[in-house]
Amino acid sequence: MNSSDSKNVINGTKNTPANEQLLKSNIPRDLKTLHLLLGAHGIDEYEDTVLLQLLDFSYRYTKEILKEALEYNEFAVVNQPKPLPAPIHTRSNVNGEPSTIDINHTDNTDELRKKVLNGSRMTVDDLRLAINTKTQFQFKQVSQPKELMLQLAQERNKKPLPKLPAQYGMRLPPEKYCLTNVENMTEELEQETETPLKKLKQ
Repeated sequence: MNSSDSKNVINGTKNTPANEQLLKSNIPRDLKTLHLLLGAHGIDEYEDTVLLQLLDFSYRYTKEILKEALEYNEFAVVNQPKPLPAPIHTRSNVNGEPSTIDINHTDNTDELRKKVLNGSRMTVDDLRLAINTKTQFQFKQVSQPKELMLQLAQERNKKPLPKLPAQYGMRLPPEKYCLTNVENMTEELEQETETPLKKLKQ
């Protein structure tokens, strides 16, 4: 990959002197690509170990995706439906005797499947299935877009909070939301007073 190809990999990368110097240096291609990715997102200052961690993650992620895609491909090849058997050839006798069946045809489906399995090609569908599976079960899913959540939060925040009573002392929420509710306290007092009376009667 030359300097022009590296520039075309990331859209929106600024042609800064630092980028020009990086593309001309002997730094590995993957590190250059990660640097351009970070620069395209406005991240210009970072520690050197950040690129190494991102590179390690990308290698491990790519290896896992390719491994799972290959397993899906092998599973699809092994479990593909067998083709229908070849037509049976018959021979009729001149004397009118019953026809005989020619069974010299051998079914080599298993051998063909082994050959296909050994030289099977990974397809784009296998890669997509592996990526979707990895995304659903390994990475955190975002249920709703951030813009939608912000819009819902703004609509919710437009509703004013209930006004607190202007009285002396601690300002608490409405009484039904407090643990110091009068009804709760009376129920507790009634239960406490009932128990000793029942004991005296017994």
